[in-house]
Amino acid sequence: MTEFPMTIGRERAPGTDTFAVINPSTGETAGYAPNATLSDLDRAVAAAQEAFETWSQKRDAELKAACEAVTAKLSEHAEELATLVTMEQGIPLNGLGSRW
Repeated sequence: MTEFPMTIGRERAPGTDTFAVINPSTGETAGYAPNATLSDLDRAVAAAQEAFETWSQKRDAELKAACEAVTAKLSEHAEELATLVTMEQGIPLNGLGSRW
């Protein structure tokens, strides 16, 4: 079964505990998600505030390039992501919202 970690400050943060993500159409466990703590939240907020200092100073062209890189990565993994959304939400693979 797949366990999905958090990402905090560009680093994997597995968390101290997880919870099962249940496919509502089958009742089966689709994977495990981290059960974040208040400490995890504080770390994530601090990392976001730190990142804002750098990202808010970037020019539009740099921000555009970063968005395009994210779009390319999502497109590269579109089928995998559609399958995960389908399992998480219990919708048909070709159902509304499973593919974008």
